[in-house]
Amino acid sequence: MSHPVLVSDAAAAENRALRGLVTVYRQLSGLLLRREVDLRAITDVLAAELHCWAWVATVELDIVTASVPDSPGEQGTDIDERCRADTQWATAVAAAERSGLPVRVPANLGGAFVAAPITVANHLWAFLVTWQADGHSASEELPLLITEHAAAICGAVVSRERVAVEASGRVREDLITGLLLGRATDEAEATQWAEHLGFDATRPHRVLVAIVDEPGSDTPALLNDGQHAPNGAEPSAKRRVLPGTVLEAVEEFFTARVPGVIALTRVPETVVIIPEPSPTGGTDGASRPADPPTLAESVIDSLGRRFPGVVLTVGIGGRCMQPTELARSYAQGRRTLESASRLSRRGQVLSFDALGIHRLLSQVPSTGELRLFAREVLGSLAEPGDERCEGFAETLACYFQCDSSPQRAARVLHVHPNTITYRLKRVEELTGLRLDRYRDRLMAQVALEVLGLMEMES
Repeated sequence: MSHPVLVSDAAAAENRALRGLVTVYRQLSGLLLRREVDLRAITDVLAAELHCWAWVATVELDIVTASVPDSPGEQGTDIDERCRADTQWATAVAAAERSGLPVRVPANLGGAFVAAPITVANHLWAFLVTWQADGHSASEELPLLITEHAAAICGAVVSRERVAVEASGRVREDLITGLLLGRATDEAEATQWAEHLGFDATRPHRVLVAIVDEPGSDTPALLNDGQHAPNGAEPSAKRRVLPGTVLEAVEEFFTARVPGVIALTRVPETVVIIPEPSPTGGTDGASRPADPPTLAESVIDSLGRRFPGVVLTVGIGGRCMQPTELARSYAQGRRTLESASRLSRRGQVLSFDALGIHRLLSQVPSTGELRLFAREVLGSLAEPGDERCEGFAETLACYFQCDSSPQRAARVLHVHPNTITYRLKRVEELTGLRLDRYRDRLMAQVALEVLGLMEMES
């Protein structure tokens, strides 16, 4: 014959607490099985099961999200207002930060605060805090254990979100890189990639490429990424800004000012796919935004003040309408930067459309070949320091720039038209060119451009 087992009130309460603990653990762990879950869902479970206030707070005690039992509409601001007067929850957070473990601290307003660290990738990210009034828990250990487990679930949720964001960022980077390098197999694939990035096929775009030259050794190192010490005070510590810091600032500049911009920063360059402004301005009556060259000038001016001594150069590719044309515009932007170096235009904005004949000259990999061509065409006129030819190359260049008019060239050079005629005659004698022949005039003009390019490089 069996006899009933008598259980004391204390044992019964302990059993209920254990069952409650298991129930809450299961609910919290089950949240991780859901595809979309946020920190608010975790604090909601705590508020409902523990009949407590629950919130996630940063190290600076700013509330990220919060839940209140039986008051679904009450938000973090309400908790913030009610708890700021009780400094004990800040004490609990500070103790949890020091120990790296959950901490229970009696509250001035009754009950107790429990603070548990939330770690992400082994780094302290925030704190989960609960406040339970007196009489709502059969055991002091129960809120401590549940809050600790919930903090671990919070860390897992944040880690999962970060992985998703990083994966999304990698996909986005791969799509941009694929378009810039022309890796799409066909137009349909390129269009699909561009649509994922928000490319507006109804507007023309240009590709801007920005590069950074670090300050020379004679330039003082920078403080706080280019920020000067206040009131002219001597900074206590100085450090040089890395190119990546400047390039990220370039990306931030464009994304903050131009809707629909697509940007990617990979040292040593920042690439910006920027839509040209609509001729009619914004649909909401907003003023017409600046065009790409003007914006590029602004970014150089702005970052020049923020990072003194850092040289930022921007090359702008040609206009493109289709995603398949982005690779061409990007290549043109890169070639424009090479021309900027050749033309001593570092620290400036240079557009591919404005390069003129230098668009072709920039394709010649060897400057020696260009110099040889100039010497073959112009002979001794291409040799510096030859007194017999002094002023002849300048006169010939001015003559071409004045549309082959001796009179206009004479006014520019402040000489008599007969002097221009004489000098042109001597050019023909020294070079063998016939300036009345189209082919000879064309070769001479190209050779003069090459000479100008060589002078800039030297």
